[in-house]
Amino acid sequence: MSSFNKDEVKQICIDGKTLRGSKRKGDRTIHVINAYSTGLGLSLGQLKTDKKSNEITAIPELLDSLDIKDTIVSVDALNCQTEIADKIVSKGGDYLFCVKSNQEKLHSRIEERFEKYEQRGQKNKSESFEEKRKLKHGRFEKRSVRIIKENDDYSLGVNPLLKWKNLKTIIEISAERIDQKTGEVQNSKRYYISSRDESSEYF
Repeated sequence: MSSFNKDEVKQICIDGKTLRGSKRKGDRTIHVINAYSTGLGLSLGQLKTDKKSNEITAIPELLDSLDIKDTIVSVDALNCQTEIADKIVSKGGDYLFCVKSNQEKLHSRIEERFEKYEQRGQKNKSESFEEKRKLKHGRFEKRSVRIIKENDDYSLGVNPLLKWKNLKTIIEISAERIDQKTGEVQNSKRYYISSRDESSEYF
């Protein structure tokens, strides 16, 4: 990794996959955690685990084998854990974590923050909005990104955001998909936290 320019590495996505057809008599299927560079289109490291639930303890071990300084590391909602965030920051990287209902208090707090954002309108300079539209696979998609630079509203009570090391930005991505043939509309919202201080366009 030291031979690569960090700008080329861009983002490192860490995800686990169970390898189909890997089960042999008396053995479990093989589960592999992979660290993938979006910029290079290259796997930078892999680690085999016994099962998917072991990813949380195995990811810090995989991170120890990588030079992640000045890169942004993303993981799925299962691995949105403070220990993994701490490891990334301690090695000089930044994290981008998907937040779902397995982090119930954190997820609810972020939802509340964006609800208050909508109620008062875009008045705070630390908040920004980006929208893009595209046609892909016969579906028209409009994707909106809102970010709030983290200076949490303590009137909402106990703050679950405080336990995340160097947390600087919370992110909401709203997607509206319209099927060009059927006219069917699908709406979704996803939430993220990040230690990187960037614009909505960046995220």
